[in-house]
Amino acid sequence: MIMAESIIRDTALSKELKTIPVSAIKQGMIIHAIANQTGSLGVKHKGEVKHLEIISHLRKKGVKTVVVEEPEHSFIVQTVKSSGLLKGFFKKLTFTQPVVELVKDNLPMSLLSAEFADASNIIQQSERIFHKLAKDIETNKFIELRPVSDLAVNIYNCQSKYPHALLSLSMIMDSNKYLANHAIHSAILMCNFAKHIGMSKTDCEKLALLGYVFDLGMLKVNNHILSKKNPLALDEQKAVKRHVEHTLNLMAPLKLDSEFLLAIEQHHERLDGSGYPAGIKSANIHKYSRMLAIVDAYDAMTSQRPFQMPIAPKQAMQRLCGSGSGFDPKLAMQFIKSIGPFPAGSLVVLSCNKVGLVTHVNKHIPDYPKVKLFYDVKGAHFIEPKEIDLAKINNLAAAERKVSIVRPVLASEYGITREHLFDLNKKKAIKA
Repeated sequence: MIMAESIIRDTALSKELKTIPVSAIKQGMIIHAIANQTGSLGVKHKGEVKHLEIISHLRKKGVKTVVVEEPEHSFIVQTVKSSGLLKGFFKKLTFTQPVVELVKDNLPMSLLSAEFADASNIIQQSERIFHKLAKDIETNKFIELRPVSDLAVNIYNCQSKYPHALLSLSMIMDSNKYLANHAIHSAILMCNFAKHIGMSKTDCEKLALLGYVFDLGMLKVNNHILSKKNPLALDEQKAVKRHVEHTLNLMAPLKLDSEFLLAIEQHHERLDGSGYPAGIKSANIHKYSRMLAIVDAYDAMTSQRPFQMPIAPKQAMQRLCGSGSGFDPKLAMQFIKSIGPFPAGSLVVLSCNKVGLVTHVNKHIPDYPKVKLFYDVKGAHFIEPKEIDLAKINNLAAAERKVSIVRPVLASEYGITREHLFDLNKKKAIKA
């Protein structure tokens, strides 16, 4: 993300607002608010209309008129904070909206493409729910699962309509909110996993709900322990393991079915008996627990935490299927197939010396996803986003016909932040 040290604003900038019908929206206009609608859509932060697809999206949401601004000037970024490979790249950039609007937490969500707007709204919904749950748990109040059930329905619906958007955005969220991220990402992964192996809509939603709440007991563990960067002492390890008991205690008043509770109780059990809390083996471990164990471990390995740096998704997959991992090998393979070897939201280096964000996984040819190129490795700078479909590589220009994925990569290797990636998702790429 670009953070300016100094921003020069033309004092003659005129903010003349007017209300117009949705059909009159033009590129370059800045939407400030929704004036008249039959739905309940809100514009939390103003933002520029960059693509006219927004018109059909607003109409579908029941919007009739909007309040807009037609600026004649722009904001100039004179000096940009940067470090490492990014230093010196952003010397002077022009925006038609304040830089603050480009910060991840203040993105004008309703102005994203319909696909990522829906996904972003679900992630925002998740953050609100988690904040409320955390507060209730801290004050020893009974927790309410109805909002989480509604969230699970939204996750299923979004994944049915836009299979890759939620997976993509959830992988690039703020790394400083691990427990909140872990809840939503596990819910998304569980729902996606369940859909892949042919479970019903009801079961998919149930497993999304399970994925969201199974680790809530971590909120009862001392934050000093969770934030430690050094190895935990034996008593601290025991305190962390008690999160399973804490979660079950939180769920006890809610009268959930036995399968649901068993899945929570057993999600740290392993097929070889090396897990906890009971050290049970193989067939004694419920299928939901086996699925949850895989999702939990995968998300933990690919997330940044106080005591560990993340590893690339493909490395995590190799560990899940490795000898002696303790995970169900057949389910582990199905999980990998459900997200692909290069999941949406992950980064890859291609043979053309570009870094790309995986935007869509080709279901029948998972090794050849759609990739949005945005960073030049040799020049160590960002480039105009360009999307290529590796499954249709023979249709590309001659110079690019041999483009292939060299390896998965972590954003930190090139000084790329999660904010850069989040911002990238709302930029329309040039089609190759």
